[in-house]
Amino acid sequence: MADSRQLVLLGCLLLMLAAVHAVYKVATGGNALDAVFDFLLLGFSGLLVTYVGTWLTSSKIDAEFYRRVLLWCLGGVGVMFVFLLLRALHPGISNPFSHSTRAIALAIASVAGLGIGIHDARALTREHELQQEHDRFRAVFERSFDAMVIADDDGTYLDVNESASELFGLPTDELRGRTIEEFLPDRYDFEQEWQQFQTSENGRGTVPLVRSDGTQRLVEYAAATDIYPGQHLSILRDITARVEYQRKLEESNERLEQFAYAASHDLQEPLRMVTSYLQLLEDRYADDLDANGEEFIEFAVDGAERMREMIDGLLEYSRVETQGDPFEPVDLARVVTDVRMDLQFQIEDSGAKITTDELPQVYGDDGQLRHVFQNLLSNAIEYSGDEPPRVHIAAERVGHEWRISVRDEGIGIDTDDVERIFEVFQRLHSYEEYEGTGIGLALCKRIVERHGGEIRVDSEPGVGSTFSITLPAVPDS
Repeated sequence: MADSRQLVLLGCLLLMLAAVHAVYKVATGGNALDAVFDFLLLGFSGLLVTYVGTWLTSSKIDAEFYRRVLLWCLGGVGVMFVFLLLRALHPGISNPFSHSTRAIALAIASVAGLGIGIHDARALTREHELQQEHDRFRAVFERSFDAMVIADDDGTYLDVNESASELFGLPTDELRGRTIEEFLPDRYDFEQEWQQFQTSENGRGTVPLVRSDGTQRLVEYAAATDIYPGQHLSILRDITARVEYQRKLEESNERLEQFAYAASHDLQEPLRMVTSYLQLLEDRYADDLDANGEEFIEFAVDGAERMREMIDGLLEYSRVETQGDPFEPVDLARVVTDVRMDLQFQIEDSGAKITTDELPQVYGDDGQLRHVFQNLLSNAIEYSGDEPPRVHIAAERVGHEWRISVRDEGIGIDTDDVERIFEVFQRLHSYEEYEGTGIGLALCKRIVERHGGEIRVDSEPGVGSTFSITLPAVPDS
C-alpha cells in the first residue's frame, strides 16, 4: 500500500511541475497558449501516474510488485534526465533543448517507464500465481492418501507420490520409469484398457494390479489427460477391501432375504391351521362356551389374524429387491388417482379432502410406488385425529430428482420417534388405538431406497406431519 501511495505522490509532483512550468513561462513573457499546451502534456502524465497509483490497489497485481512499477517509472525519468544532461554538456551541440522540450521529454519518459513497470508487475504476478498453484499441487500430490502418478502418453511414470509407493510396494525412485502394464496380471488385455482410457470422456475405471510382493489388488482410477502437453495425472485408490465387504454384505442381505421369505412363507401354513381350528372350535362348541371362553377365542383369532398380516408384510418387505419390476417412466398423477380409488371407502367414511399439485413422471417401479403412496395416504387419513383429514401432495424438482411431499394436519409425531417409525415392527400406538403391523413405513423406506432416494418426515405433535420422498426423474432420451 505504501508503494502505491508513493506512485500517487510522484504523479502529484508531476502535476505541480506542470503548473510551475506553465506559470514560469507566462511570467517570463512566454506565449500563454504554449504554456497551456505544455501544462496539458505534463499534467496528463501526472494524472496518469496518479490514477495508476490508485488503480493498483484494485488490480490483480500483487502488492509486493507495486515498488517495481514505481522504480520503472522513476527509471524512465532517470534515463531521460541523463540523456538530457549529456546532451546539454556535449560541446558539439549548439542548439540545446528548450525548457518545455525537456519537461515534456521527462513526462513522456515517466509514462513509458510506467507502462513497462505495469507490464513487468503483471508478468511477475502471473509467475507468482503459477508458482503458488504449483506449490499447492505439489502439497496435494505429496500428501494425498490416494496414490497419484503422472505419466506420459506411453504410460511411463514420470512422477509418483508416497501413497503410490505404498500401493505398488516399491520405492518412488524405482516406480519412476515403469509402466502400469508391468503391474497387470498375465493375459490381461491392457491394450483394450489403454484405448478405453484414452477415448473415455470421464477417465474413470477399475483395473487389477499385482504388487511387487505378488499380491493382487483391485484399483479404482480417475485420470485427467493433458494436464501438461504429453502428460496425464491418474489418481489410484485401492478398493479391494471395499469390494470384498460389499460382496459379503450383498451375500448377507441375500441370505437374510431368503431367510425372511422362507420364515414368513413357512409360517403361513401352521398359522392357517391355528386359525382354522380356532374357528372350528368356536363353531362346534359355541353353546358350551361361556362369555369368557368366547372372548378368549375371539382374542386368539384376532391375534392370529394380526400375525398373518405381519407375516404378509414381512414377506413383501423381503421381496422388495428380488421381486420388483424393472424401472420405467411412471406417471405419479395416475398412481395417486388409482390409490384414491383403492382408498375410496376410507376417504368417504372419514370425510377426507385430498388435494395435489401437478405431479410429474418419475423413473421407477409402478407397483412399488403405488404401494408407497397408498401407505402414506392411508396413514395420513388414519392419524388425522378428531378433525376430517386434510392432505396435500406437492412436487418439487431438485436436480435430477423429484421431491414429493405428503402433508397432513393430523396428530403429528414426537421428535424422538421420527426415525423409529421407519424401522420394522415399530409402532407408536397400541393396536386398540390404531390398527397396523408396524411394517408399512419400513417397507416404504426400502422401496424408496431401491429407487436411489430417501424418505423423511417433518412433524409437530398436534399440528401435522409432512412425509417427503425423493425419486429419480425420467432420464433424458
